[in-house]
Amino acid sequence: MKKKDIKILLVDDEQDILEIVGYNLSQEGYQIVTASNGKEAILKAKKELPHLIIMDVMMPEMDGMTVMERLREREISVPVIVQTGQGGIDTVITAMRAGAFDFVVKPVSPERLPELLRCMPKAELHMHIEGSLEPELIFAMGQRNGVALNYPSVEALRGAYVFDNL
Repeated sequence: MKKKDIKILLVDDEQDILEIVGYNLSQEGYQIVTASNGKEAILKAKKELPHLIIMDVMMPEMDGMTVMERLREREISVPVIVQTGQGGIDTVITAMRAGAFDFVVKPVSPERLPELLRCMPKAELHMHIEGSLEPELIFAMGQRNGVALNYPSVEALRGAYVFDNL
């Protein structure tokens, strides 16, 4: 799958973040769709069928954790990278346990997200459209279904915390 074929839904209540991150990723060749709140994110995820969602955790009305839960309830299986500018490691751990693929700390450097996207297995980006993998793999981290998955953020957490799902 080429970059130009990958659609990313950016979700953030801060317009500046949407514009900056959206611009940077579009310059890398990705298709960008934006949403400024959780409710809009769910609607756009259903309508646009993005390959990836990059979403702020802390948003008014509906936070990123709730959005991930609602997406799963609607059987919308899309990998989610959460962004957090507030909160500490507890927020990150909660997001990862809620099914986030990875996390980044805001403000995100221009090279961080493209680097992270290059590290994502191709299967993670098109599983929900192709339907060729087990649905739980889309939210996988650590080791699930006997497959060891080594993502940068999971590796960082492994060094500091012990979880049975990492």
